[in-house]
Amino acid sequence: MNFSIAKLTNTFRASTCLQLFVLLIALYAVLEPCLPNFAQMIKPELIPSNSMRVKITDFLSTPSNPDIVIMGSSLVLAPALHCDAAMLPLSVKEKAIFRKNQAKSYTKAQYLEDLLSESSGKNLNIYNLGIPSAMAADNYILLEEMIACNKRPDLIILGLAARDFINCARVNPEQSPLCDEVRRFHKERNYTNADQIRSVPTVIGENIGAFKNNLVLIKSLANDIVCEWRQKGFKPETQSEQALQEVVLPTRDAIEQDRIKYSKFFTDATPQVLRGQLDYADRIVKLANKAKIPIVIVNMPVTSTHKALLSPELSSMYQNGIENLAIRNDCALIDLDSTSQFDGDSDFRDSVHLNAKGGRKFYNELVAQIVDRHILTKGIASTDKAIH
Repeated sequence: MNFSIAKLTNTFRASTCLQLFVLLIALYAVLEPCLPNFAQMIKPELIPSNSMRVKITDFLSTPSNPDIVIMGSSLVLAPALHCDAAMLPLSVKEKAIFRKNQAKSYTKAQYLEDLLSESSGKNLNIYNLGIPSAMAADNYILLEEMIACNKRPDLIILGLAARDFINCARVNPEQSPLCDEVRRFHKERNYTNADQIRSVPTVIGENIGAFKNNLVLIKSLANDIVCEWRQKGFKPETQSEQALQEVVLPTRDAIEQDRIKYSKFFTDATPQVLRGQLDYADRIVKLANKAKIPIVIVNMPVTSTHKALLSPELSSMYQNGIENLAIRNDCALIDLDSTSQFDGDSDFRDSVHLNAKGGRKFYNELVAQIVDRHILTKGIASTDKAIH
C-alpha cells in the first residue's frame, strides 16, 4: 500500500512538472511578441546560434550569392572561428563565450577573406558552410541543393581529411542529420507556403529553442549589468592574456578524448566504406564542373597522433584516392597535410582542429598556393553570375 502511494506521488509530481513546463512554453509563445528583444541589448557576437538548421536554411534561402563557399567538416570551421575570434575587439572572457556559441554555426572566414581580397584586389565575400561531422556524402547532397537554389560562387574550397570518409557508425551514408536537414529544406522549398507543412512538434521545438536562447541572453545581460554596477567590468587584455587567447594549446584530455572518439570510427573501418565516400567526393567535383563552379580540394592538416589511428592501408588508399580524383577531374588539389610546418603541440586545439595560430599558418599557405596557381583568377573568369 505504501509502495503504491509513493509511486502515485512520484507520478503526480512528474506529471505536474511536465504540465508546468508545457504551460511555460505555451505562455512564452503567446507573450514572446511583447517581450523586449534581448538580442539587441547585448553584443551580437555573444548571441547563441541554433547550429546546423539555421546555418543551412539561411544560406540556401537568402538571395545572396557569395564569391567563395567553404565546404567540409569542423576541420574547415575551426580555423575560421579561432582566427576571427582572435581579431575581435572583445575581452578574453567574451571571446571564450563567442567561440562556444559559434562552435557549430559560424558562417564567416574573415581572416581568409581579408587575405584573398588583398591578394586579388577584389572585395570578396566568403561563406563558411563547414558543418561538424559532415562526410563526403553530406557535402554532395548539400552541393546539389545549393546549385538548385542558384548559388554560383566563383570558387568552392572543399576541405577534406580521412575522417570525412570514415564513419562506421553510419551504415547508410545518405542517412545523417545533415542529409535529413537538406531534404527538409528541399521539401519546404517546393511548397508555395512552407507554413502549411509545419508540424506541431516543429513549432514546439522552435519555441523551446527560442526560450532557451532568451534565457541565455537574459543571464548574459544580467551579468553585464551587475558587473557595471560593481564597476568590475571586463579589464583590458594584457599581452599574456592575448597570447593565451590566440594559442589555445591541446590538452592531454582533449587528445585522449579524440583518440577514443576516432578509434571507434577507425578501428572497424573497411576499404568499402572509404571507397563509397571517395565516390561521393568524385561526384562532388563532377557536379561542380557540370555547373561550371571551380572547385579546389584542400587536404586538411591533422596531427601525427590522429594519423596513427588509421591503418597504413586506408591512409594510403585515402591519399591516392583524392590525388586520383583531382587528376581525373582536372581539379586543383592543395595538400597541406603532407607539409611539416604544422606543430601538433602548438598549432592544434586537439588532434584535428587548428587553433588561431595554426589557422593563420593554414590560411597564409592556402592563399599563397591559390595565388601562385591562379586558382581564384580562373574561377572569377569562368563563373558568370549574370545568368541568374
